[in-house]
Amino acid sequence: MALQQVNLGTPPSALDGDDPRTAFTRINNNSQFLDTIGISAPIGRPVPNDDCNQAMTEGWWSAASGTAANRPPGMTFPLIYVVTIGGYVVQSALDMFSGRRAGRGYNVVNGQWADWGREAFLSDLGTAAFAALTTSDLDTTVGRALKVGDHGVGGDVPYLQSPNLNALTVPNGDYFVATPSNSPVAYGMLTYRKRSDVEYQRIVSVESAAFRSFERARPGASTPWPAEWVDTTPFGHGQLWYNLTPNRTTGINYRNATGRPIQIAGLFGPTNNPNVSVYVNILGPDGASNAITVRGGYSAAAGNYIEMPEILIPHGCYYNIAIGNGSAAIIEWRELR
Repeated sequence: MALQQVNLGTPPSALDGDDPRTAFTRINNNSQFLDTIGISAPIGRPVPNDDCNQAMTEGWWSAASGTAANRPPGMTFPLIYVVTIGGYVVQSALDMFSGRRAGRGYNVVNGQWADWGREAFLSDLGTAAFAALTTSDLDTTVGRALKVGDHGVGGDVPYLQSPNLNALTVPNGDYFVATPSNSPVAYGMLTYRKRSDVEYQRIVSVESAAFRSFERARPGASTPWPAEWVDTTPFGHGQLWYNLTPNRTTGINYRNATGRPIQIAGLFGPTNNPNVSVYVNILGPDGASNAITVRGGYSAAAGNYIEMPEILIPHGCYYNIAIGNGSAAIIEWRELR
C-alpha cells in the first residue's frame, strides 16, 4: 500500500485541506499498514499458500509453519523480509531458532527466482577463523592456524641442516636434509613419520641424477635404529657391471655391503684335473648361517673353461669362491653392483 498523505490545505486558512476525520483516517491506515507488514507490530502475515515464492510485497512475512515451500535450505522456521522495486523482489530470510541468514532475488525479466545464498555463520567458520597464526614453518602449537608453506604445505618443504637422523625431534612431514649424520646420503628428501615411539624414515638421494632411495624403521624407543638402511632403489637401476677379477680370490669371504642386491658371475680355467668343479658358497649376514652352495659347470678335461651361473647376493650376506677336486684359475669375475 502506498503512503496516504494528509492534505494540509493551502495556508494560512487550510480550508481546502482534509477535514479531521479524513486526516485521522489516513493516519490510521498508514499505521495499520505498518502493523500489517510487521514494522510496528509483531509479524503476523504468513507467506501466501505456505509458499515463500509468493511473498512478493514489502515487509515481513512468516514462514513459521515448518513446511513452507521454497524456504532457504537448512531453515525450518524462517522470517522473510521483502523489498521491491520495479517488479524486482529481494527476500532476506532469518531463521527464528538458529539466527542463520539467507537471501535471494526475483528477476522480473525472466520470472525466475535465484537460488538462496546463505550467509556465513560463526559456527560454519571453524576455529581457524579465530586462531592465531603459526610463527614458523615448523610451529606445532595446538590451535594455531597454518600458513601456506608451513610444514611444506603449498610451499617448499622445511630445510634441516646437519640433523642427526637417529635422534630427530621434528614433527611428522617431509624435509630437505643437508649433510645429515647416520644417513646413507649427503643430500636428500626425507619423509619422517612417528606414532608414539614408533618411527619410520625414507630418504631419496638428490646428490646426482642417479635415483637412490632408502628406508628404515624401529618399533619403539627401546630398539635402536638399524645401523644399515634398506636400499629400496629398483634392482639394476644405477648399477653397472664391473670386472673384479684382480680383487677376488678363492676361499675368501666377501660381503655385499652395497645396501642392495648384487649379481655375480665368473669364468674359471681348470689347471690340473679333468674332474674339477667350481662353486660359490652364499652365507648369511653373520658369515656362517644359512649357507647354501651354488655349483657351476664341470670340467671333463683340463684346459676347458667352467662358467658359473649368474647368482644374486642379498644385501648384507657373504659369499666365497671354492674349487673342488683339483685347482682352477679365476679367468674372469664380474659383478653387477
